[in-house]
Amino acid sequence: HYIKPIKELCPSFAAVPSTFVAPEGYTAMNPSVTNMAGTLWAVIRTVNYTIDPTGRYLIKGTNGEANGTNPIHTRNFLVSLRSNLEVATHREILPPVDLPTPAYDLVVGFEDMRLFVWDTYLWTSSTVREQNTGGWCEQTLARLPETGVLDQWKAILPQKRQHEKNWMPWVDRSKLSFVYKLGQNINETGAIWHGPEVPYAVDKLSGGSQVIPFKGGWLALVHEARQDLGYGKRYYQHRFVWWDAAKILRQISIAFVLHDRQIEFAAGLCWHPDTKRLVISYGIKDCEAW
Repeated sequence: HYIKPIKELCPSFAAVPSTFVAPEGYTAMNPSVTNMAGTLWAVIRTVNYTIDPTGRYLIKGTNGEANGTNPIHTRNFLVSLRSNLEVATHREILPPVDLPTPAYDLVVGFEDMRLFVWDTYLWTSSTVREQNTGGWCEQTLARLPETGVLDQWKAILPQKRQHEKNWMPWVDRSKLSFVYKLGQNINETGAIWHGPEVPYAVDKLSGGSQVIPFKGGWLALVHEARQDLGYGKRYYQHRFVWWDAAKILRQISIAFVLHDRQIEFAAGLCWHPDTKRLVISYGIKDCEAW
């Protein structure tokens, strides 16, 4: 009851729905925005399912169940954005040409991409389940060249096998790492770095956006999945987190929602090149892109 919409805490917040139109049979959701050399780019995920009021995933074109011929399928689109955040151009992002045939065919595609700039190129990190027979969620790094076809891809596999989702890319000069958990980073080889002990209860906080420079340190937006005690429905609340220049976690904001207590998922954060305001990209209920 005490969690407020961000508009009540930050009056400058202005919600802008995406003008991207998903292809027939697909729904736009969970965009990830970044700033590359003064141009705003975003990846918009589209999916072939809907979620019913009970939280079940229903696949379009079937009785609602996923199968080998009609799996849960993600298609991603790269869009450039005008200053007012309207879509200027778009093209589909295609999987790597050397990507093997899915070993797990019930969920295919590169899910919940984070878009970021590394070494003068756009890169992505995504959840991919199709490349192992058990359907484990794996984090996959890939470059996004001008052709729109992902290349230089690889799965980043920590030593301990578990579902890996929502890592937050962190580019510091030319060095790439990911926020694995608050207080732990992982590099592109899968090696985990443990930072100083975090003096907050952060075990339930998950990514989240990319990590970006902010006020002499680093800023990201994270979420926490909660259960509405009155209705039993799942919702996400959010917080900003800030590290100092030494990458020590120093501040965590109070919790807020973007619109309401519902499924809201923020996958992008960057500076607007013209207005010098922060831009957040997020999805609502797995069926809207903002």
